[in-house]
Amino acid sequence: MIPPNITRQHIIQAIEEIKRDGVPGRRMSRKFLLEFRGQYYPPKYVISLANKYANRRLLPPHVFYGGGEANAFLQALGFKIVRTRDITPRRHLKEDARQKARIAEHFVRCYVAAREGLTELGILRSERSLQTDYSEWLAAEMLGLRLASSKAHKGFDGKDAHGNTYQIKSRLVRNLGEKTSFDFRNIEMKFDYLVCVFFSPSFDLLAMIRVPYDVVRELGVQAKSSFRFRWNRRTAQDKRIEWIYGGVGGV
Repeated sequence: MIPPNITRQHIIQAIEEIKRDGVPGRRMSRKFLLEFRGQYYPPKYVISLANKYANRRLLPPHVFYGGGEANAFLQALGFKIVRTRDITPRRHLKEDARQKARIAEHFVRCYVAAREGLTELGILRSERSLQTDYSEWLAAEMLGLRLASSKAHKGFDGKDAHGNTYQIKSRLVRNLGEKTSFDFRNIEMKFDYLVCVFFSPSFDLLAMIRVPYDVVRELGVQAKSSFRFRWNRRTAQDKRIEWIYGGVGGV
């Protein structure tokens, strides 16, 4: 049961804490998010934190339900709850790109259904081409990039209006709390920014971040055959990372 003395102000205090400290991977929300001032937060974790301000302790997740109970409580305090599947990148695009995004989302879903069938037949064994091209297109539209016209540009995938160079990489993850890495064959081929695009297995856009080259070097590790920019809780909470889309709390 959610303590009835938790107020709207306590919820806002919890949101501010999340913006500072982030969200533990195990407390991410898969189905619903609290939308507040253009950002998104996991409803159940917000309530758990809010109890700390109302009753001086974190409310254990097993004493109340997510979904209906948590959502109804927050809505009664005037907060908006949205489904994760209804959050799309379209609002971040210009009108002409938004129209393309609607069409692209339709065809991507068709492709995903076809891919699953072809995979069952043993014909399709990799989705790399769609994943790469779709992530580069989204990054270019959201950041105003001009994509490199030829793969001869081995050190970068696109440039912005100021001449800054970008590497664009993507990963399929179940949620943003899942650990992964963005790998480089040669990190010495310098660029200005790395753009990391996170897709769900069905190619819904979960998040997009922009990371300066020096931060990539600092937070990454050199493996035997590649340089790996690791995605984990520490990386997600680094203040030098810019969240272009999605995420949690300033994210």
